[in-house]
Amino acid sequence: AKEKELNIGEIGCPKTDVERDLMDKVYQLVREMQNDTCRKLLFGFYWHHYTMEMLARLIGANSADVAKTTKNRCLTKLRNAAKALLR
Repeated sequence: AKEKELNIGEIGCPKTDVERDLMDKVYQLVREMQNDTCRKLLFGFYWHHYTMEMLARLIGANSADVAKTTKNRCLTKLRNAAKALLR
């Protein structure tokens, strides 16, 4: 059977107990990230729904594009941490 990919990038409102449990684990992983910039970006984007322009100001980036690139790198780190947790 093909393993379902963990898609953290589509964080929404959890509908089941399993989804709520997973969201709690993802939330904890973000809280425990060593990189303060990643924490700010991921919480700001996925939980607070800040725009890229707002996130750029929050982290002191020169543009929304820089914030987006940085967020994507942080999301990759989060995915890797989540995969390691699920092994």
